[in-house]
Amino acid sequence: PRLLSRKDALIQRTRTGVQLILGCVPLLVIAGLIEGFLSPSAAPWWIKATTGLVTGVLLYAYWLGAGRQAPAATVERNAP
Repeated sequence: PRLLSRKDALIQRTRTGVQLILGCVPLLVIAGLIEGFLSPSAAPWWIKATTGLVTGVLLYAYWLGAGRQAPAATVERNAP
């Protein structure tokens, strides 16, 4: 923040906050759909357990990969 004005620092942090909120919205929608329709249903236990495992794996994959950028490609130059 010392290198930026207050306005610029606020804008930068606001963008980060909005990205976090937008990243949480799909997770909350999916959780709501599961809790609203699958949990109270008469579906067999194995369907509920499989859904839990699959969504858990997808959630961890999302957490580990979200916001990460691929490393920049390096260009090797041939020395004469």
